[in-house]
Amino acid sequence: MQYKTFVSAAQSVEAPIALDITLFEQSVRSRIEAFALNADVLIEHCQQPGLVNVAQHLEQRLLEIRFLLNDLSFLHAHQA
Repeated sequence: MQYKTFVSAAQSVEAPIALDITLFEQSVRSRIEAFALNADVLIEHCQQPGLVNVAQHLEQRLLEIRFLLNDLSFLHAHQA
């Protein structure tokens, strides 16, 4: 088992770190599914007046994609 030490002003605490790639993969898959299922929110924003909501939504989705790509890269590196 792997341990990592966290040092605080008061004391040193050791916490076990468990890396479960299967659980992480399931998390990524569920986040991708949620991303796909939330596509209709953009359509709702487009039906409202003004483009501010659309721009904000697209920026948020772009961040979600970047996070998912990062996690997929991490997953790929640890499965190889």
